[in-house]
Amino acid sequence: MGATTNSRYRILDGIPLEKELRFDMELWHWAATRIDYAPAGFWYARPGGGCNVAPDPAAAARKVSRLRSDVVEVFRIPGALEAEALVPELAPPEDGGSAGRVEVQTAASYGWSDEAQLWWMDGALGARLGLGFDAPAQGRYRVTARLTRANDYARVGLALNSVAAGEWDRYHPVVESTDVELGEFELIAAHNLLVVTLVGRNPAALPRHMFGLDALVLTAVP
Repeated sequence: MGATTNSRYRILDGIPLEKELRFDMELWHWAATRIDYAPAGFWYARPGGGCNVAPDPAAAARKVSRLRSDVVEVFRIPGALEAEALVPELAPPEDGGSAGRVEVQTAASYGWSDEAQLWWMDGALGARLGLGFDAPAQGRYRVTARLTRANDYARVGLALNSVAAGEWDRYHPVVESTDVELGEFELIAAHNLLVVTLVGRNPAALPRHMFGLDALVLTAVP
């Protein structure tokens, strides 16, 4: 998020006045946020003319916002491993077919932590997605996955460090994210591996075989 300048020039529009000119300037945004635009007006006056807006050096010196979280509240799950920050490894089905593709999808309306998810789409049934991650320390953890479901999502099987975690049908008429308990697992400090396999499709689902992982939450088991 960088600095942005929007300009509106009234070069050909005559604005006649005799004594003074007063106008309203609208700053608008589609979300509840702090507007980070500074309006600037350029005008000309005869000698002796004045302006009722005083200089504001403190506002001019304020740091420019460069992150979305600088101007609007962003939902985050405390301590979560954000899936979009993990490095994906795709493997095609053993009998051939596409492994699909992975992207980072951003949106503020689906309840995703940090407003983004790791999005896998268009893989053939049997394709696999591997995601490596580190744990805070070696030990036993309860693992919760925040998964997306929608009308073009697949039925998937999950395994963590080669231990099966179950299968889930992620079809749903509308897009939403839900927490899925994968169970308790022995994790090492580094290089744990979550493997997602496309195992089927709900008859009502569109054939895109999508999968979305928002975040992983690791809770240490005493």
